[in-house]
Amino acid sequence: MAESEEEWNEAKRVNARLIELGEMPVVAIEDYPVITDIKEMLEYDRKDSEEALPMMSRSLALFEDDFVTKFMIQQFIVDKQEHYNWVKQRGEYELGEMDGHGQRINIVINLKRRETGAMVPFVSGWMSYPSGKLVLITPFGGRV
Repeated sequence: MAESEEEWNEAKRVNARLIELGEMPVVAIEDYPVITDIKEMLEYDRKDSEEALPMMSRSLALFEDDFVTKFMIQQFIVDKQEHYNWVKQRGEYELGEMDGHGQRINIVINLKRRETGAMVPFVSGWMSYPSGKLVLITPFGGRV
């Protein structure tokens, strides 16, 4: 299922629950900046998630005796945390200066240890060539 379909179905479930609780869902337009730089977009999304997660966690106390709504919020928190982790990881890269040979890119990759399951950050080095070719140039780049 496409992400847009998942979000649409989630909105329908939330609206149905609000109606069950006697509330009337309101359609509102939210100001959202137009961002063309991917690094800037990831940073905006990361900050948005950082602010939303604590607020959602605090709202759980309001639904102590409403298991259905509390479960929906808990599931939303889990999804938002997974999205935050994804966005944060995507934003962890550095671009070098472009020269006649190309542009170096350092990307942090989180690897899971087999023995313990702990995550270990690892720096990988890549070269982006003017032709658009992307090549791993440091297979053993080093731990962060």
